Amino acid sequence: MDTTTVAEGLLEDDFHTMGWVDISVFAIMLAVSTLIGVYFAYCSPQGNESEADYLVGGRSMGTIPVALSLFASFISGIALLGYPAEVYVFGGQVVYNALSYPLTGLLLGYQLLPVFRNLRTLSVYEYLDRRFSRKARFIASCLFLVSHIVWLPIVIYVPALAFEQVTRINLHVVGPVVCVICIYYTTVGGVKAVVWTDAVQAVMMLLCVGLVVAKGVMEVGGLGTVWQRNMDTTRLEAPVWDLDPTTRHTIFSLILGGVVRHTADLGLSQSIIQRYMALPSLRACYRATAIFMVCTVCLNLLACFCGFTAAAYYHDCDPLTVGIAQKRDQIVPMFVLDVLANVPGLTGLFIAGVFSAAMSSLSTGLNSISAVVLEDGLRSMAGRSPSERQTRWLLRGVVVGAGLVCLALMFVVEHLGMVVQLNASLSAMAAAPQFTLFIAGLFLPWVNTRAALLGAAVAAAMVGVTVIGAQANILSGALQYTPKPVSVDGCPHLAPPNVTLAHLRPHDNSEVFWLFRISYLWYQPLAILTGLLVASVAALAGWRNDLADVDPRLVAPVSRRFLPEGKYRGDDHGDDPATQEALLLELRTLSAAKDAAKE
Repeated sequence: MDTTTVAEGLLEDDFHTMGWVDISVFAIMLAVSTLIGVYFAYCSPQGNESEADYLVGGRSMGTIPVALSLFASFISGIALLGYPAEVYVFGGQVVYNALSYPLTGLLLGYQLLPVFRNLRTLSVYEYLDRRFSRKARFIASCLFLVSHIVWLPIVIYVPALAFEQVTRINLHVVGPVVCVICIYYTTVGGVKAVVWTDAVQAVMMLLCVGLVVAKGVMEVGGLGTVWQRNMDTTRLEAPVWDLDPTTRHTIFSLILGGVVRHTADLGLSQSIIQRYMALPSLRACYRATAIFMVCTVCLNLLACFCGFTAAAYYHDCDPLTVGIAQKRDQIVPMFVLDVLANVPGLTGLFIAGVFSAAMSSLSTGLNSISAVVLEDGLRSMAGRSPSERQTRWLLRGVVVGAGLVCLALMFVVEHLGMVVQLNASLSAMAAAPQFTLFIAGLFLPWVNTRAALLGAAVAAAMVGVTVIGAQANILSGALQYTPKPVSVDGCPHLAPPNVTLAHLRPHDNSEVFWLFRISYLWYQPLAILTGLLVASVAALAGWRNDLADVDPRLVAPVSRRFLPEGKYRGDDHGDDPATQEALLLELRTLSAAKDAAKE
């Protein structure tokens, strides 16, 4: 019997699909999200007509819903399905990535937010205009737009793939339906609808993953069985302390690379900073950050443990080898069906949770894209100030247009490989030059515009060459990573000798150029470090600022010590709105004077 016949037999005999109760649970989630958008569009007493209401909720939203929105926006379906698949295929090293989140939270709270809160702007890229030039702002905002247009299709694809696995409904059908619903409530409800749907969806995410893990452990036979089976297959392992950058996961790449990646995704992201701008004070930002980090660590650990549980469940019958699951990222949906199908509604709850993660990321991304197009494109670069009515139509039109483009690109994503590495690789290409610009501005006050742009260009070139070269070698099969051991001895209807496990043999990657062999977690750190070194060397060579001309409010608190004595006046980030507006006016006046002097 060949593997195709075996797979067909298993699909017919042992595969469960969602029933009407599960479909109803999923439909209720979509209906609730839609109703929240309708409420804030037509029923909210605060209204949703002004630009500030639509983009930052009038700067008066509550801490808990914003914290949950931050969490839901950051955690996409990529994490819910990608991390368990990563653990199942390659082992548990990725668990140690959770150690990077507390460090990221400290950096965000005490070095980045005090600067960005002072700006009180709708676009984080206005900082680059104040610190460097309009050109730097334009480049960074364009990178944001391109990266989100590339990233959001992955966000849509992952849950659509899961839904296809559990319902046999083609992902090309369910993807557009969910995307259109998300576009609708984001368009009509603005950031208030996005934040509150995110809050509901965040709770659903935590609930669904916790439920899957608990039920999976019971089905396997307890925590002891999960532990022993993962020890036997070496998925449970101590941190790798190897300094070799070509080792896929080490404690250094997971923590240091994680801090860089998460800081770029959190502290220097329009989507995240825009949520912080919806809070009334810096103290509220600190509280939101603490809640955000705790939720993120918990969900990442739960997602990884889900992978361990799935590995224990399929310890003697790997669904990938026998062809039941066609893609690695289908492991979790299939596991969910096997352990939850006997309880009506639970499978639907899991799928609703996965789609919740995707919809929160998509809605947040679309809302942020509209803010960047308005602030950085139309007002900054084009120099136009649309009327209030034109602004309303522009913001909503951008949401619809960007959403449709992302939906069209979803059909490309399914051919590009495993989503965790793909997501990290693509985000690195856009984040590296942006990160270089922001870090140079915040922590290297002596670096001027030309030096910063040169460093960003070098970072972009390095990460681009690395990512493209690595992905090309992965797609061609020249670069492969050895998965953890699997077995097919317990598969029903299967004669084990007829199944090949050749993919478990170590693959020799030595003939691939060393730069393309480095871990995907080092793409951003190495490119950014190179870019900052180039910027610093350029500053030493003459492209430097007079430190007396650098406004301390545009420099991170830790770097203000480099400014001339008396220049640093403490943290000017009071919570009083009048004080904030005065500071913003002063910053803009200084920036206008600087631009006039250059001309």
